[in-house]
Amino acid sequence: MLKKREVYICDECGGFCEVNRCPIPQCIGSAKLTTIEIDNEKNLDIVKEALDSIGESKFKVLLSLSSDGPSDIDIVYMEKEAIISDLSNLDFIFNDIPAVVHKKMLKECLGIALLDPYKVIKGEDVKGLFIYSGRLYRDDQQTLFTKRYPLKIEKGVKA
Repeated sequence: MLKKREVYICDECGGFCEVNRCPIPQCIGSAKLTTIEIDNEKNLDIVKEALDSIGESKFKVLLSLSSDGPSDIDIVYMEKEAIISDLSNLDFIFNDIPAVVHKKMLKECLGIALLDPYKVIKGEDVKGLFIYSGRLYRDDQQTLFTKRYPLKIEKGVKA
């Protein structure tokens, strides 16, 4: 089932932004409030496929203060089924973050922007999940989590 949500989308890079300014330093433009369609079932299938392809039952997950980039609250281990179960009750989109620095190394991850309240950890709202694949990220190779997941933007951008 498709749902409609309003999110900020950068005029320049087309990426999701938590607020009306893109977090990518190279982008000079502002983000516009835009209506998108979210297919929760399809998004959940993408997450399942990505996690299944790793072949693990437990994943290291960065819980983030921000939905459009890593901002550490905590790093936890989560069972694959718990990740799927939690996401099945939330609206979320992919935030195009293919890797996060962890212990001074760039680790491949699947970046998820949560559009609904999730959990409060250490007194902070969790707004993003970055699920580590367990591999180092290399910009010169295709990785399991580096697909771009396009947003379905409706006609008529709201300013």
